[in-house]
Amino acid sequence: MKHSDANTEQTSPSQTESPSYNMQNLLNYTFKDGKVGISTTSSLLWDSVEAGLLLISRDNLIQHLNAAAKTLFILDPEAETAHHVSSLKLMTVDGTHLDIADYPHRSCLTTGEPLFKQRYQISNSQKETIWLNISCFPIKSSPETKPEAVLCALDDVTEQYESLSQLVRINEHYRLLNNATFEAIFISENGICISQNNAARKMFGFSDEEACGRKGIEWIHPDDREKVAVMMRECNESPYEATALRKDGSVFPCEIQARMAKNCDEGRRLRFTALRDITDRKQAEQQLVQAKLEAEKANRYKSEFLANMSHEIRTPLNGIIGMLKLIQAESLSSSHEQYISNALIASERLTRLLGDILDLSKVEAGMLKIQPVGFDSREAIYGIEQLFAPAFYEKDVVLQISIDDNLPHFLIGDVIRLQQILTNLIGNSLKFTRTGIVRVEVSAITTLAPDSIRAFFCIQDTGIGIDDEALTTLFTPFVQADNSLTRQHQGAGLGLSICKQLTSLLGGNMAISSEKGRGTTISLSIPFESATKIQLEDKQAGQIPATPDNLQILLAEDDPISRVLVRTMLNKMGHQVRSVSNGNEILQVLQAEKDFDLLIIDIQMPGKNGVEVAHLIRQHNDFKPFANIPILAMTAYAMDGDRELFLASGMNDYLAKPIDPETLKRALSRAINSSPTPVQ
Repeated sequence: MKHSDANTEQTSPSQTESPSYNMQNLLNYTFKDGKVGISTTSSLLWDSVEAGLLLISRDNLIQHLNAAAKTLFILDPEAETAHHVSSLKLMTVDGTHLDIADYPHRSCLTTGEPLFKQRYQISNSQKETIWLNISCFPIKSSPETKPEAVLCALDDVTEQYESLSQLVRINEHYRLLNNATFEAIFISENGICISQNNAARKMFGFSDEEACGRKGIEWIHPDDREKVAVMMRECNESPYEATALRKDGSVFPCEIQARMAKNCDEGRRLRFTALRDITDRKQAEQQLVQAKLEAEKANRYKSEFLANMSHEIRTPLNGIIGMLKLIQAESLSSSHEQYISNALIASERLTRLLGDILDLSKVEAGMLKIQPVGFDSREAIYGIEQLFAPAFYEKDVVLQISIDDNLPHFLIGDVIRLQQILTNLIGNSLKFTRTGIVRVEVSAITTLAPDSIRAFFCIQDTGIGIDDEALTTLFTPFVQADNSLTRQHQGAGLGLSICKQLTSLLGGNMAISSEKGRGTTISLSIPFESATKIQLEDKQAGQIPATPDNLQILLAEDDPISRVLVRTMLNKMGHQVRSVSNGNEILQVLQAEKDFDLLIIDIQMPGKNGVEVAHLIRQHNDFKPFANIPILAMTAYAMDGDRELFLASGMNDYLAKPIDPETLKRALSRAINSSPTPVQ
């Protein structure tokens, strides 16, 4: 018979040396006709034993079993005892059913030696698994004879075995959980490591023998040890970052989180520390920072490019439009007047295109800022009607604007951008409407927020309409419904895209519906703050005071055409003009001559630029007599923030190119009648 070590528990020498013959004398066995029996007294003694007892003969029959054994096997205590031993259905620890030859009593019968606490499992008549420790004692008629029978003692260890199995499973689960984590986990007592998990071994390179007994602080780079020590002393459970130190001396960024375990065995206070390698996270953060810097750099380059393009395009446009307006003011034949008018229309269209491109670029770059002001809603909307009146009259198309009474008269919002949106949309409708009507309806939508309303605009035309396929890309920049070489309508395809983006920038929404051949309807809603009135000061601020005649003006402009243009415009207004071509020259003139009423300075000039010149005039002692002289900035830049920059340098007002006489006249009036902004 074979018995594995796993099924056998350690046995003391005293157990193995106990004479089996004495067991026979103790229980008073009887031998008759080759069978073993027990006396009535012994039977009573058997039933008083808590362990199950079996008396098994050489022919594998159970000659006697006590009450405890019958309970184990769920047998009738009054039943006959002559059961065959195969009814026990013994199995090994791993669940393998045993042949009769491998039952433990057979080994005892063969060797004559006892066996102690062999582990087996059985399945009783109710199919319950029971774990047993079986000990076997040979029964002999005399010390020299072979065993006549075997006394088997059965200890039910099911409860202990299941508890041990549960403990083993829990321990295995803990081991798996401990080693499955990506974090290095350390257990320390009084700052000394007493255990680490598999991740810690791999992360730092220390074996368990090397790790245990080391101070936990030795896993940290010396530069960060004081910080970590403070966090440990304070029992801080929040995660924090430090630099970790491997066995080989290499370092890596890590995140540490620790917790004290209270109520441990014997009152021990253990610290459980989780340490995460955050190298990948730090690299990702660095990449994000670098990407942010690159994006900011690209935006800065884009801003500079837009500013330069604005300057380079607006400067010649300023000369073209200005000269055309000067010619238009002369006595001309009807044909020449028509030529000039057409040239101005083309120039203004080019100016609008430039503005659209710049606005689109600024929106995409996040550089366009909303500037809310108080305004009269009726004036803002009906002003657009007056602007378009000649164009609608010429095309014989009706423009009908209706404003519902529920729209407050006074609103707070970016009226310039609102007018830009409506101008683009109405102009678009006019362009694609041959006959019929363009209807604009305006009403208010109440909101839950106090003093807040949403203005709803509906622009409907009876034009050519748009097919469904073109609608999907209509708000994409530079895309038009008709991109063919034979298209009948001009434009760069920017209007609707800008309107959509400006509406979103204002916090609004836009939708479009159209039917080919029937017309198009565009709806948008934009939030505004309502106001009961516009302050009288605001009203007065909008009024332009009269400009004194015969001002002595010093003009600095590096572009010869623009210099001639502005000087001519000023002369026609009755002013005396001295002109120079750069910033250094204007400073030289001011040091030599003192009788100027106003300075007009171009921003971009060779030598010192306009901002530097204004700053010197306001701050330097050499120009103290001109410390408060009105300065009007004149520039082809048209980027958000430029006006604030120019005013902060000490200028009184700002004039963007292209310039016409009326715009120049209003700018002169504002500059003369305002105080310079303190230099920042």
